[in-house]
Amino acid sequence: MAEIAEDMLRKLYPYNRGLEVLVDKTIAFLGDSVMRGMYKDMVKFIKTGDILKASESKKKGEISFHDDILVYGGDKLAKKTNGKEFREYRVIKCDNGIIVKYHYICRAFNDHVESIIENFMLDPPDIVVVNSCLWDLHRYEKKSAMEKFKDNVLKLAEALSKIRVPTLKGEGSPPLLIWTTTPPCECDVAIIEDFTEVTSDPDAYNFTAQIDELNSANIWLQQMLPRFSFNVIDLGTVMAKAIQYREVVFFPDTIFMNFE
Repeated sequence: MAEIAEDMLRKLYPYNRGLEVLVDKTIAFLGDSVMRGMYKDMVKFIKTGDILKASESKKKGEISFHDDILVYGGDKLAKKTNGKEFREYRVIKCDNGIIVKYHYICRAFNDHVESIIENFMLDPPDIVVVNSCLWDLHRYEKKSAMEKFKDNVLKLAEALSKIRVPTLKGEGSPPLLIWTTTPPCECDVAIIEDFTEVTSDPDAYNFTAQIDELNSANIWLQQMLPRFSFNVIDLGTVMAKAIQYREVVFFPDTIFMNFE
């Protein structure tokens, strides 16, 4: 499986051609552990021309990955946590001018996300790749979780659409905005992260990931986000078609891809 996948990717996306497109560009990834995997995949591709291994994808918060820098959070946290307070900000600056950043977020919009966007206003990225959904729907209050998720997505989309990247004409242009929908999940969300927060309210968190709910959110995102000039990549549908090969393609939680 690994050889087939790697050969296919090399034919579709030649290494040199990919780097040419990204020279002197800044790419920022915002999202959970799935987005961290995409960030790491790009970093490894830029540095070596190879794709990410499953063992590398599952690690988080390490001090360095292929010479990138953990700016804050992760292993630098005084108190380790896998809950909603976890933070991780990584960045790598390559010799060809490519800069790649990753911000761990577990909700589409809150004070932490707002502070990230404020920094984007001062130092705007050329490309922003975002995903947020699973945590929004299943790590917070379950009553009206979908309505709150949609409201936060709209706040995030509006804020990102106001970013302007400097141009030669001086007018500034918006960054390329990309949203990836959430891959399918067929498990208890509690096993995805070692969730250690304690609450006296048994209904405060809804751990069971409902496929229909994720599908509904993905469909709404595809309909709404183009209004804010987002390009939506429907990973939900693409990965759902691979579910039949789950023993080879996915880890047990059916969220993380496995190319080993």
